[in-house]
Amino acid sequence: MADLNRVKLQEQMQFLTTASTKGVDSAVEENGDLISAGEALALKRLSEQELNSLVELNQKVAKIRGIDRLSNDDWTCVNVAC
Repeated sequence: MADLNRVKLQEQMQFLTTASTKGVDSAVEENGDLISAGEALALKRLSEQELNSLVELNQKVAKIRGIDRLSNDDWTCVNVAC
């Protein structure tokens, strides 16, 4: 179960990072299976600053759970088969 939670967190980070750098529409196109339509709509309503704050918060959670800080191009995990 812990591994599943880590994978879900990684997927969430991937989506949010793409959304903050390329826009929510691009993130939905690239990773639409990782988020519901309602969640995507809610993210579209956030300001750029709010979205970036959400990304930072998720990065902190990822670090606490043992997942390295994730960037757009480098998805390196610790203790997770990626």
